[in-house]
Amino acid sequence: MRTISTFLLSALMLICSFFTEVFAQEKAKPKLSFSGDLQYRLRYDYLKMKNSYGEEASKTGDYSNLYAWNFRAKAVINENLLFGMRLSNPSGGGPDKILDNLSKAYYKTTDDYNFRILSIPEMYLKWNVSVVSLSFGIIPVPANTVLNLAYTEPDNYMTKGCCEAGITTWKVYMNNSQTGLDLGFSFVNDGATSVGLGVVSAVATNAGPDSPAYALKKDQLRFIFSLPVILLKKKLSFLPVMHLRTNVYRSADKEEANHSLTGGIDIGIKPAKQIGMNLGFAAGGFKNDAVAPEDSVSAPLGMLANAKVTLMPGYGKATVNFNFGMAKDREADPVINNNLIHFDLMYAMPVKSLTIKPRVRIWNFINSEDDASELRVRPELFFMGKF
Repeated sequence: MRTISTFLLSALMLICSFFTEVFAQEKAKPKLSFSGDLQYRLRYDYLKMKNSYGEEASKTGDYSNLYAWNFRAKAVINENLLFGMRLSNPSGGGPDKILDNLSKAYYKTTDDYNFRILSIPEMYLKWNVSVVSLSFGIIPVPANTVLNLAYTEPDNYMTKGCCEAGITTWKVYMNNSQTGLDLGFSFVNDGATSVGLGVVSAVATNAGPDSPAYALKKDQLRFIFSLPVILLKKKLSFLPVMHLRTNVYRSADKEEANHSLTGGIDIGIKPAKQIGMNLGFAAGGFKNDAVAPEDSVSAPLGMLANAKVTLMPGYGKATVNFNFGMAKDREADPVINNNLIHFDLMYAMPVKSLTIKPRVRIWNFINSEDDASELRVRPELFFMGKF
């Protein structure tokens, strides 16, 4: 594994050298820029579960150490073309847990990822002319409330009997990226106001070869439509988003299909430099009647609401984030609402180029059927640096 990782790093260096030589020969004089970040976390996980009668069923705790990093490179080749690349730790948007620093061998039976070195969540070209832009490759696709809900569709918006939306984010699961195309239009951009349109196309799942007539009837395609609007010099912003995933279910004869649809909006409010607020709401659903008999039809429905307040009191930055998630099957009898309440509290303190950030996250899972619940508390201490 180390030999493979060394080879990948060497290959990347050769690619960078190649582009440098090409640019030098053509006297293009590209503008290069580099940035990155590194974080180390001390974490404690506390989990308390209650059964359907409200009685304590189990209680566990776990201390762990984690790390995460990003390295970014951009080359502005000319006014129309930009090359972007980002490398990160294997888990990408989420941190990697340090299992141990003693193992010297790679065990296929346990898939010990201590010897995985990096992932490549971004490697793309961006072309723009006038009001049109086109990115292709492994493109950046940042998180929003709609995507934070949409990534939970394969699990029917649920995990371990409760709603998954709100437990983590699109950033963690997808590393803020997709492999595909991003077509953008900028209708208005005068400094104080901007209005645009974005369309992302990616392959969610490739089903493999089949009859030519079924070429587009088995693959799952992902489309993300957005209409970003910024007003009053970024004091007010709106981001309506719609996410479509095709062929979530497809009948054996390929004649019927179920597609998923998720929509919502994010609103940003910044009345003063020291305070900001973000509000988000998303809802989505689909059915499986293209493949299921009538007596086993399900219709998952998910919802996610978010409210975040950011304060900069003069030293550091405090953030309070609240999520409410809900998941249910509309075809079930009775219909059971699985609910999640999530708080995320953090305070980032800069100390001479180092940021120290204590953070506490709380998740509480409940349902409308009985008294079963699950409480998770996760205090953490971050050490972070950027360049």
